[in-house]
Amino acid sequence: MTRTRHGFTLIELLIVVAIIAILAAIAVPNFLEAQTRSKISRCRTDLRTLAGAWEAYRIDYNRYPPDFDGGEYGGAAPYQGEWRTYIVVTTPVAYLTSVPTDVFQEGAQLWLIQKPGKLYEYWGTLDNMAYPEWQATNTLWIIIGYGPDQDYDLSGTQIADPFNYMYDPTNGTRSNGDMARTNSHSYPE
Repeated sequence: MTRTRHGFTLIELLIVVAIIAILAAIAVPNFLEAQTRSKISRCRTDLRTLAGAWEAYRIDYNRYPPDFDGGEYGGAAPYQGEWRTYIVVTTPVAYLTSVPTDVFQEGAQLWLIQKPGKLYEYWGTLDNMAYPEWQATNTLWIIIGYGPDQDYDLSGTQIADPFNYMYDPTNGTRSNGDMARTNSHSYPE
């Protein structure tokens, strides 16, 4: 009488585990990249929405929204001024129904109002006087997000050409640079 064998050998189990590990090593980075790509899409959509609100405000008031932390109104503490700028485009006329927050800054706290997330940085018309290169490109305002590298490359610096520090999707989703939109251009394209 012959005995039938039931079960798997150790070699067969090791091969199955190795195949699963290889598939996981391929799938996990692709999943993480998909999350970053979706955040990039959300950021681009937010910037497009903000640009629409800025242009609608300009049509009604014949000027762009004031940049409260940029000096147009005496300056304000960082982000306090940004918040005041965004209030202008939400009330009394709602050019924006809600203020979008930069998805690459999730979990950060606004020190003034203690809400999660941080606002996109807005540089208004007075800021561009410091950058003659902007005037050559007909740039009157710029809204900047942190981008996939999750840092603000323009922060605290006087950069002669800030457009050299914009995110470029051809370098991959983890490349350096900020995401931005101006009245004349969008970064990334």
